[in-house]
Amino acid sequence: KHFNKYDILFKKYYNKNRTSLFNNTDKLLNWFKKQNNSCYYCKATQKELYKIVELRNGNLTLNGKTKRSKGTLEIEKKDPSKDYTFANSVLACTFCNNAKSNLISEIEWKSFFASSMKKYLQNLLKNKI
Repeated sequence: KHFNKYDILFKKYYNKNRTSLFNNTDKLLNWFKKQNNSCYYCKATQKELYKIVELRNGNLTLNGKTKRSKGTLEIEKKDPSKDYTFANSVLACTFCNNAKSNLISEIEWKSFFASSMKKYLQNLLKNKI
């Protein structure tokens, strides 16, 4: 069971830039559990993101092109100038991760944009658009 959880995360999130996160199975599983299956910034849940994809006819993007995910939470670096470490990594929804990018700091995103993003996503879900 322990291995199966790790294997799922590995298949979903591993890339060579994140190798350090995947070197310690227990640490990775504990880190992931602490993420609460939701966006660090706007608190959108994985379930809500999949619902938005469903409402958008199977694609998260408005233009129908699949860029990075179909609503899967992403591993995001809080500080893009640093490496992927457990202290510097969080799960983020595609909306926050894409909009924050490497242009806005973690603190500024949380202070100025995260609550607005949550409102936007809640509106999508409420209005089913």
